[in-house]
Amino acid sequence: EHLNATRSLLAHASSAHAHVSCEIRVKHTAAVMPSTHTTAPASTEPVSKRARAEAGELVVVVDPCSSGALLAYQLAQRGFKVARVWSDVVGEDIKQHAPKELKMDFVATIDHVCGGVEQTVQAIRALDYKLRDVIVGCETGVLLADILSEALGCRTNGTALSNLRRDKFEQTEAVRAKGLPAAHQKLCRNMSDVEEFLANYNPEPFKAVVKPNDGAGSDGVSICNSREEVIEAFERLHGATNALGLENGSVLLQEYLRGDEYVVDTVSRDGEHKCVA
Repeated sequence: EHLNATRSLLAHASSAHAHVSCEIRVKHTAAVMPSTHTTAPASTEPVSKRARAEAGELVVVVDPCSSGALLAYQLAQRGFKVARVWSDVVGEDIKQHAPKELKMDFVATIDHVCGGVEQTVQAIRALDYKLRDVIVGCETGVLLADILSEALGCRTNGTALSNLRRDKFEQTEAVRAKGLPAAHQKLCRNMSDVEEFLANYNPEPFKAVVKPNDGAGSDGVSICNSREEVIEAFERLHGATNALGLENGSVLLQEYLRGDEYVVDTVSRDGEHKCVA
């Protein structure tokens, strides 16, 4: 999921952030994950790592949980100072998703609150280190990482296309807009939407896909073999909490695409693209 932070997706809501009052809490005491790790002797430490440590280069990781915790750990191992920012949408249970064998000391922990972009930006700027990058650790932090990296003048994906990094419906429509074949689909917020989809979709034999629009992995995905199963899947998902701790305010209904599926993982930076799996 986190091989390439630039591929992550979340609806762009920076305009909504601008008018909500909030507060920010900055903890300059280290937050520690369980267990221990080993440190290489100083004599074997790479010069570049020592130089980064002496320069105090800072990388901010937004929502460093799951494999994002490994990302933060590896940054620290390479000599960077690492601060974490918890987004306003990450749940307490998601925060605990980290390998138990890691011990990670953050130079600061900043709790972002909805509407507090400027406060979060100022809290990061107030840290006594040279800011190098703001990157995302988990799906829940994609939107905020886009906003913060843009606001702080770091290398950034920007916010103009943030919705294409998290919204599955918009992803497919972006493919269609480029003239490429794309699945028939409808974003459904009520039963009337579901009925409209079914009225225009009736393959033989019947098969359709129902899933959360902003979920992750295969969480909540159903392959339905009848109209009744589509309705049942929608009712089960709509309003429920997905694996990221977000409420399914809408459910995506899509055409079932038959044939082989190919997944390609890539990493891109500054116009350079690498295939990693």
